[in-house]
Parts: sequence; structure tokens; C-alpha cells
Amino acid sequence: MIKLQLSTLELPINPAEIFFSRNSENKEFSVIDFGKTTFLNKPSPLEIKITSFFPSKIYSFASNSHQNPKECVKHIENIFLGATPTTFTIIGNQSPFSMPVTIEHFQYGEKGCDIDEIYYSITLKEYKSPTISVVDSSSFAKRPPVQRPTPPPVFRTHTVVRGDCLWNISKTYLGDARRYMEIARLNNIPNPRLIYPGQVFKLP
Repeated sequence: MIKLQLSTLELPINPAEIFFSRNSENKEFSVIDFGKTTFLNKPSPLEIKITSFFPSKIYSFASNSHQNPKECVKHIENIFLGATPTTFTIIGNQSPFSMPVTIEHFQYGEKGCDIDEIYYSITLKEYKSPTISVVDSSSFAKRPPVQRPTPPPVFRTHTVVRGDCLWNISKTYLGDARRYMEIARLNNIPNPRLIYPGQVFKLP
């Protein structure tokens, strides 16, 4: 006889229905001048759907173990509410099956006159533990800081008109006529007293 076990709980009645399914995770794209194409991804984790019941009495077709139906429900609820993976095992067939799973859906209740017998459906999903690698940051060579070029300074300018002199230009723009030599040095003027209309001077 095939036996099904969820964690340490042996399901006393083999399920009326058990389905295994996977979904495709493929993505479809439209490519210009080609049409639709499919990008293949790994399929989704295996899902297992089981429908059966927990008996209140011993049946000839039940497994040797017999547990209180409410205790069976409580066992599954504890796994579900604990939000931890468990193990689903099929024992007795030619290829024993065991897989870490999570409980995705659990529904139970009574039917008609079957007092104290609890019917249930449960959906399990294959669980894969993520592998996390710790990287030692000291193993990476430190990159030198990026040297960004310094932008050239932006100067105000003044175009010389008739009657101008560096003294007056300095007083107008710098607020101090005595700073006229700063303008002369900035513009490489050999004789600060000799300037011409049309010359364009940078101002500090």
C-alpha cells in the first residue's frame, strides 16, 4: 500500500485525488521584422494538490495508523501557521518520493452525516532554499577616485568704450577703484593707463 506523509503526519486515507503540476515561466516578446518569440525560463516549482479525509473510525482501506481527525488538522495548521517548510513523502511505490514543500492552501470541513470525519484539500509547493553567498569586500581592488576635469572659471566681461579707464572700470564692477591692477594682471595688460575702445576685459 502506498502511504503519504506530511512531516511526521501519515495521511490515513490515500487521496481521492492527487495532482502534480508546474507552470511555465516563459516570457513572450514581439521582435520588429520577426514576430513573436519566446524567452525560455526555468519552470515554476512543482505544485501538489491533495483531496481526502481524516476518518473518525478505522476503515479496511486506511493505513495502519489512526489518529484523531482534529489532531490531524491541528498538526497541519501548526505547520501552516509556523510559516516554515516541511517534507512531503510518498512511501511504498517503486520510486520513493520525498520533497521539501510549503503549504500554500489548506481547506477542511465536514460533509452531510459523516459526523467527526473531516474532509480536506491541501496544496503543497516545492520549496527551494535560496543560496546566499557572503562576499568579502576586501577582496576587491579599490578603484582610484574618478578625476573629473575642473571646468574653466566663468568671468564677467567688459567691452571698452571711449573715455573708459581701468580705474573707473574697477570702481564700477569691483566697488573699489584701487583694484584696477587685478584687471590688468588678469588680462595681461602691460600698461594699465593705455587701453583702447573695443577691447574686451575679463573681470575678477
